Amino acid sequence: MTSPYDASGDDRSSASPTPQPAWSSSPQPPRRVEKPATVKWGLGILWVGVVLTLVLGGFAFLLLAGAGAQAGSAGDGAVVGLATVALVVGVVLVGVEIWFLVEAGKGKAWARMALAITCVASLVIGVVTNGSVNFGAVLTIVAVVLLFLPASNEWYDAQRRTTATR
Repeated sequence: MTSPYDASGDDRSSASPTPQPAWSSSPQPPRRVEKPATVKWGLGILWVGVVLTLVLGGFAFLLLAGAGAQAGSAGDGAVVGLATVALVVGVVLVGVEIWFLVEAGKGKAWARMALAITCVASLVIGVVTNGSVNFGAVLTIVAVVLLFLPASNEWYDAQRRTTATR
């Protein structure tokens, strides 16, 4: 009769080792997902929008301030004051959008959602005040849609899992 043990007492049987239960194994590190083109393009379009907003807003401020100074009437201070308030509010809002863009570029899903909400709100305000949709609004819609396509969702989910395991 042969024994499954050798002289040293080691088990040499052909049976495979007992597998570890799933709950006891160490978690596998999340696989790294490369930032997809949909995220790069979506954020890129929104970055171009921020730059254009700053440039055009600066020109609008200069035009309003110049018009107020040339008017020479008692209302010129009000025009310059209104332009200054609009500039300050605009710069603050653009600053918040820049923060959202930076965080969304790092893979923060909350920032992507905040960008979508601010873009939609901006579009609604634009349609209500202008009565139409312009080319910039269409690009904004395209950018937001790109940020929520399946490839983008997969990347944001992977970034969330990576952050959660740190």
